[in-house]
Amino acid sequence: MKYFLISLLGISQLAGFFFIFTEHLIIGLVCFGINGAAVLFLILLLIKDRLKEKKEEDENDYSDY
Repeated sequence: MKYFLISLLGISQLAGFFFIFTEHLIIGLVCFGINGAAVLFLILLLIKDRLKEKKEEDENDYSDY
């Protein structure tokens, strides 16, 4: 899922710049909107993964035996 979002970020940003420079302003802004939503979703996904890793680290903590 992360790799899909990262590729979507690259494609939507390039498409946004292409459409802005070819005077298709609305389509370009939609691409940048998709880019922003993908960034937010990727950040949330990374936070969720980190919390899951942190929970696993806490369960497997044997430093106080």
